[in-house]
Order: sequence, then C-alpha cells, then structure tokens
Amino acid sequence: MRVAHHRLLRARLPLARAAAVALALTVANAQDDAGGLIYLTYDNDFIVGSDDGYSGGIHLGYVSRAADSYADTAVPEAVGHALDRLPLLNRPGRQRFVVYTLAQVTYTPEDTAREDLVEDDLPYSGLLLFSATAAAQDADHLDALTLTSGVIGPASLAEEVQRELHRASGSNQPRGWDNQLGNEPLLNAQYDHRWRIWDFASSQRTNGDAIISGSAAAGNWRTMADVGIGLRWGLNVPKDYFVPPPFFGQESVGALSLTKDRARVAYVALGVDAALVGNLIQYDGNTFRDSHRVDHDPWIGRAYAGLHARIGRAIMVVSFVQATVPWDRPDGARWERWGRATLGWNL
Repeated sequence: MRVAHHRLLRARLPLARAAAVALALTVANAQDDAGGLIYLTYDNDFIVGSDDGYSGGIHLGYVSRAADSYADTAVPEAVGHALDRLPLLNRPGRQRFVVYTLAQVTYTPEDTAREDLVEDDLPYSGLLLFSATAAAQDADHLDALTLTSGVIGPASLAEEVQRELHRASGSNQPRGWDNQLGNEPLLNAQYDHRWRIWDFASSQRTNGDAIISGSAAAGNWRTMADVGIGLRWGLNVPKDYFVPPPFFGQESVGALSLTKDRARVAYVALGVDAALVGNLIQYDGNTFRDSHRVDHDPWIGRAYAGLHARIGRAIMVVSFVQATVPWDRPDGARWERWGRATLGWNL
C-alpha cells in the first residue's frame, strides 16, 4: 500500500513542478524588473482554532514593475502589444503591470476524523492553480484581467501537503481524503475593478483611503460576482490598491504602489464584501462526472481586518477573515474563520 502511494505521488509531482518552473522562469527573466515585488502568503484556519471549510492555502507570486506598455513587462513582446489594445486596459496615462501567482488551496468537511463520505458537508478537495494577470492603474482606478488554469483533485497534491503540515504540527490526521473530488482540469477568467473613492490625510504623516472593489469570474472553477469596500488608515498608507481581494482572488493584484516611496509604512485595513455564486467547484463538485457536492446558498458575506507594514523593501501583512457558511454544516456553525500571513519583498 505504501509503495502504491509513493508511485501515485511521483506521478502527480510533474504537474506541481511544471507550474513552479513556469513561475520561476518568469521571475528569473524579470530580474532587471526593478520596481516589482515577490511575495509568499500562507492561509490557515488552524490559526483561529479550527480545521474545516477553507482549511488553508499557499500562494507564491510575482508582480512586475510598472511600465507604459505591457511589451515592457514580463510577457513576450507580441503578447504585450496585444494587451495594450484591450479596451479595459488601454486608457492613456496609466501604469501597466502583470502578476503571476502559483497557489494551492485545500477544503475539508468539519469532521475530519471520519473515513466515510460526509454527505451533508463540504467535499474534500484540493486545487493547484496558476494565474496570469494584466492590470492597469492610475490614482483613482485599477482594472485587471486574470486567466487561471490548474487542476482539482488528487493531482493538486493537497492531501500530501495537509498531511505533512499536520504531522509537523502534531495535529490529528484528516481521515477522509479517499472521498475527495476527482481530477479535473480548470480554466477561469476574471475581471476586477477597484475605485479609490476617498483619499484623505489626517496629519502630516498619517493618511488613509476608501476603495470600492467589484469583480466577475466565469469558468469551471467558479462563476460568481463580488462587490466590497475596504478602508485603510495609518502611517504613510501607500498609493496602491492593496485591499481584501475578491473571494478566492489574488491579494497581490493591488499591491504595486503608484510611487516608489520607501518610507516606513504601518496601517490598519478593514473590509467587507459579498459574493453571488453561480458555480463553485469545491462546493458543487466535479463538472463532468458525478461527485459529492453540498447544497448551498448563492450568497456569501465576508469581513476582513489586517495589519500592514513595510520597512525598507520588506512587506509584512497579518490579517484575519470571517465569512458566512453558505451551507448547513452538521455542527450548525454559520461562520468560518481563517488567518493569513504575507511576506513580500520589493525588487
């Protein structure tokens, strides 16, 4: 049994390696991209004392420097010229940049001690995702188009990663992974818009802003729309759009500052948003085969609180998220919570 498990693991590793190599080559080819940033984000609900629903995620990303043309960012020149002609991104006087993200996320039911299928709770699932984003921003608005490809199922390696994390932390091992959703390739497109509606200075060094965000996504991973608002206040709040991302979106899309100021930064961020869900594969199950699914409400609400800091080139963010549970959990819980820690470095 152990030999078979290792053979299966070796068969899945090329998928993860290919995605990691693609991101590494992108970053390596952009080492002269002074002004961009790299980041690592870790999510886990264990931080807030649970291990269910959205159980955790790891995100590794790269944001290019800003340029007048996408052809001068980390994309092939022909692709860059094509992006320059897109109506949502080609407004004059805007900074253009690209974002690449590799992510693995994990979902589990509330009772991870059961080996049988928990029919009235969330399926076990893991997703391995690679996203490429083209974004454009000015002082008041940010627009972004994202294409995401990946896989859900055993090929995501989520089971192996969760087991190793539980082993390292001394936590009980989840026992129901034999019931996880099956392998399925994923393809998704998303549009984001962020609008700075209020920009204020409360003293010579403290300032803040309010940013409205909206997004729409379509694909076999998720089809949904999201709207929210984020408030930020503190010391030298940067001129970026670093507010809570749309549900299951990438926080880094708004992380590039309009200016290259290296002043120390420390601020509080608060946000609320709501999403209308048409399809979400980790809730609704596999698209092209019969699988476990959970009946859920179409609406999800969420609240966010975070502390952001920047010292020199280093960026540090610690945040906490609370979201409504849109299905009837066996334990009756109506909220799920998780923590997020981000480390970034300005290139």
